[in-house]
Amino acid sequence: MSEFLAQQTHAFAAYVGRQVAVVTDTGAHFTGTLLSYDLYGNLVLDGAAQRLSSTELAPAGVTTIQASRVQFVGLL
Repeated sequence: MSEFLAQQTHAFAAYVGRQVAVVTDTGAHFTGTLLSYDLYGNLVLDGAAQRLSSTELAPAGVTTIQASRVQFVGLL
């Protein structure tokens, strides 16, 4: 495992059980509770919603986001 990935997954540990925002490389914006993550940085969000526009959210339920797609993760 690369040092960067090790640091990234260590940071995710502090986010488990908390509301987060995730932006993907396609520009998709998800919000939800970080349920879990794996050693590769794949994220599982519970109660997720995808932002479709500045005023519209689409419920997505439990969502898995591939690590290779993640551009940003932050607390809400």
